[in-house]
Amino acid sequence: MFAERAFGVPLLSFLVGFCMLAAGVTSAAGLALAFSGDYLTVFLDVPAVPAAVVFLVLVGLLNARGIQESMRANLVMTCVEVSGLVLVVVLGAVVLGRGDGDVGRVTEFPDGVSAGSAVLAAAVLAYYSFVGFETSANLAEEVRDVRRVFPRALFGALLTAGAVYVLVGLAASVVLAPDDLAASSGPLLAVVQASGVGLPDQVFSAIALVAVANGALLTMIMASRLVFGLAEQRLLPPVLGRVLPRRRTPGWRSWPPRWWPSGSP
Repeated sequence: MFAERAFGVPLLSFLVGFCMLAAGVTSAAGLALAFSGDYLTVFLDVPAVPAAVVFLVLVGLLNARGIQESMRANLVMTCVEVSGLVLVVVLGAVVLGRGDGDVGRVTEFPDGVSAGSAVLAAAVLAYYSFVGFETSANLAEEVRDVRRVFPRALFGALLTAGAVYVLVGLAASVVLAPDDLAASSGPLLAVVQASGVGLPDQVFSAIALVAVANGALLTMIMASRLVFGLAEQRLLPPVLGRVLPRRRTPGWRSWPPRWWPSGSP
């Protein structure tokens, strides 16, 4: 919508929306695989791909249930997620304080990786870490007093997330060598284990699973609203602009089935 209003070219608006949708679907798939990786195996030893598919189905059902339910779940999961990241920072400080950490690792690169390649890879990772903030515009119409609330919430979240990400990166580098971090699909869990504080793996694994689920939930909310908006702008088939009759969330008119719980969206 923003691209079409700015340039007045429907094709450009479609391309921008399609690229954002592709990024959202790819991100959701990556998060689903991360959910079914090392963190989940702490609790269940199940195949990764089937577990990722079941996870996506469950998140999709929550999304279809309603925006209020999704945002309440998001609020709870965000609090849990931030507590896990703060825990990593605190454990990094504990390791450094007792003399086991190595500050010099912050400027080290994995074996065989040049400084230029490492910086480029870090830039891509940092970009990916902030993917999702721009898509919050798709939910702006569901915010009260949006002109005042939305800008403050957006920039406040960017600053807070940026500070936490930097601290987590520093803590992880102090505790573990770059090669050890790169070799793990659950690097933050590896940091907790290496700290030697005796924290059960299940505790941090649960926090990590909640964090990944939160990211997938928000990504799928964005994607569903983006498809709905593109259909409303007649850039996608009208059938994709339908909403569930009672829930008023994007979906097919033949849904929900009779057993689906009723209530306000």
